[in-house]
Amino acid sequence: MRAAALQRSALVLWLSGALGVKDAREAAKRIAQLTDADLQRIDKELTEGDEVEAEWRPTPKPIDFSKGAKLTPEMLAGHNAGSAMVFAILHYDELTKEATERLGGRWAALLASAGLDLSVYTISEDRVLITLPHARHVTELREYLLAQPEVAEVEFNSLKASGPADGLAYRERVAAHDALSKSTRDKRIALDKAVKLAEEKATNRRRKKRRATAAMRKDEV
Repeated sequence: MRAAALQRSALVLWLSGALGVKDAREAAKRIAQLTDADLQRIDKELTEGDEVEAEWRPTPKPIDFSKGAKLTPEMLAGHNAGSAMVFAILHYDELTKEATERLGGRWAALLASAGLDLSVYTISEDRVLITLPHARHVTELREYLLAQPEVAEVEFNSLKASGPADGLAYRERVAAHDALSKSTRDKRIALDKAVKLAEEKATNRRRKKRRATAAMRKDEV
């Protein structure tokens, strides 16, 4: 049980860096629902073959974004050893967790029938995590995802590529979500300040009361 809890915590921390805090909170809720068998499967997929491949794996050349380059299959060459995590960010009319789970299930079945070894996990209503035990299949997966009308972005190793759903409506939804998150964060900060101020005032009142009581007792003596 403790090992499973540590796995969940590690995955949440990893996703916090990949998704940002606002989406990672939702991811944490979804990860909490994963069974021990799910966690073991993810761990196996992400570690299988790494020790053997590490002996001969070449050091990949850094990807140059100085000229505004985008993620392409050629850029993935040399970055295709070991395991991989790929995120698909979605935008479509029926954007719910249940609909996204059904969509992810269809993708998993189709890709498995095409010979790709992978697992699909619904992180939130608009985000799917796909794990690959062998990153050499990332290019195939990327091409498939970028052909799906529900996909707005595909992210691998912090590199993003735009999909068919990356349009004005998607960007407006992202902007509205970010604005709401900022508003909620600002309100929480303001509330924390108000609570802290109230606690300080209460502490000062207690101190004054104690000093007054001590002074009265001294006068009585």
